[in-house]
Amino acid sequence: MTGVDFQACAYAKSYAGIAQFGVKVRNTSNRQVAVAVWVEYWISQQQHDCSSPFPQDHVVIDPGTTWSSQMRNCIRGLKGETHRVQASAGVSEEGGNPRYSRLAPSRGVDVYADGRAVPVAYPS
Repeated sequence: MTGVDFQACAYAKSYAGIAQFGVKVRNTSNRQVAVAVWVEYWISQQQHDCSSPFPQDHVVIDPGTTWSSQMRNCIRGLKGETHRVQASAGVSEEGGNPRYSRLAPSRGVDVYADGRAVPVAYPS
């Protein structure tokens, strides 16, 4: 899709025992767009689907603005084990299937058994 940028989001707060996942979509065009969005997440290299409201079929974004999914809509409890968590998201034109569009990964977060959450440092 031209005129639309998107970014998958993964967030884990130390000692909270949960990870949250979502997507941020920016309309860089000069016209209103309607899109469908998909969010899934990975925990220790295992893929999981976010439940309702994903896929979200009708998201209208005005020119030059950004829409973000509610992070509370996709939460996973994490306790007692070490995991790397990451989100993946896709966006398509309304009526399309964002699950099978170009998927973009988020940065990873390592959540340790003691509850610490540390963003993964990727080489630049």
